[in-house]
Order: sequence, then C-alpha cells, then structure tokens
Amino acid sequence: MKVLIITRLNLQWNKPLTPEFVNNSIRRMESINRSSLKNQSCQDFTLLTLTDETMTDYGDPLENEVIIKIPNIGEYNNTGIVHAIKNYVKNLDCESVITIRLDSDDALHKDFIKNIYNNNIPINHYADIVSGFPCYDIKTGKVYTSKKHDKRFTTQFVSFHELKKDFKCAVMMQSHTEMGKLYRGNHYNNLKALQFIHNENHSTKIYKEAKEIKIDLLEYGIRI
Repeated sequence: MKVLIITRLNLQWNKPLTPEFVNNSIRRMESINRSSLKNQSCQDFTLLTLTDETMTDYGDPLENEVIIKIPNIGEYNNTGIVHAIKNYVKNLDCESVITIRLDSDDALHKDFIKNIYNNNIPINHYADIVSGFPCYDIKTGKVYTSKKHDKRFTTQFVSFHELKKDFKCAVMMQSHTEMGKLYRGNHYNNLKALQFIHNENHSTKIYKEAKEIKIDLLEYGIRI
C-alpha cells in the first residue's frame, strides 16, 4: 500500500497565475503545508504537488515530494489533473493506494499519516473528519473550530483507499458530497487537520459563527 498526499497551489480559477499570486502561494505552502509534512511522525508517504507547466519556482520541495506539471492548471474542471495522477499511480509498485487531498495552505497534525495506517481504511472506503476541525484565521491569529459536519457529507480532508488496478482517483471528485453518496465512509475524530483562512469566501461564515479554541500549532509543525 502507498499513501499519496495530493496538493496544488492555491488557484485563481479561470484567471492567469500572476507572479505575485504564485509567489505568495509558494511562500504559504513552505510555511504551512510542507512544514507540517516535515513534522509527520510517520514519513512513509509521497507528496504529489500539482503545478502549472509554465512555473519554474517550486520553493524548497521535500525529499519525498514529486512535482507534476499540468497545462492550464487554473482551468476549472481540468481533466488533466486526474489524468496526471493516474499516470503516476500506474507506475507504482503496490496493490492499493490511499490518496489524501490537501490544499497547499492546509496543515496536518503530526500523527495524521500514522493514524491513516493505524485505522486501516477498507478498500473503496473513505476516512472523514466529521466532528469539526481547527481553522486558523491568518488575519487575527485566532483558531476556531468549524461546525459539526453532517455525516452524509465529507470534508476537504477526506482520505480514500483504492486498488491500484481499479484506480479512479476518487479523492479528486469535484464535489466531496458525491463521495458520501457513492462510497462507504469511516468517520474518525483522531485524523486531525488544520485549515488556514486567509480570504473571504462562501465558507467564511462557518468560522465567524464557530467557537474560538486553543491548539498547539507546534503539533502541526507550524511556527508562525
């Protein structure tokens, strides 16, 4: 079994990737995403970083990181993303693959990967965090807990286990709610993840209504 973390730089959907935007995304990835992955208690995973084919600066990749270039990655519903991941997986020496979808500005608790292995997710099942997860507000420096999620749906931190021979890259479904309809889920409270909020968007209301909490950022490998 192989564990793959799939991430990509924050995108301006259907807009050109300006040098300033790309630079800010890379710096955020360095201080949050890669920092948390370096801090993992279990390093038995590969980070697949998806970038646009025009990019030349990727920051400082991890030893277990693979850079995959994709044409026009900022296009919404870009089928090249799933195609590139499938091409990578077909060359792996394993029977099954667990894929974890993670934004480049999100972090994982130091025991996240260890818990993935320990929980032994069945084939064609997903692991989901349904009891809410910490959200760090970059503007205020405060941490909130998201609302408790309905068990019919999945969070952005879903992890999916597939046989290599039948690999469909299900974790990259555009709508995470579709996974809840099509596959069986295992709902865990010990797969901790941390989302960083830095823009106003449709989900910002969740955090404004949420309860402020205290967490140890060092457990996520974050030193802000």
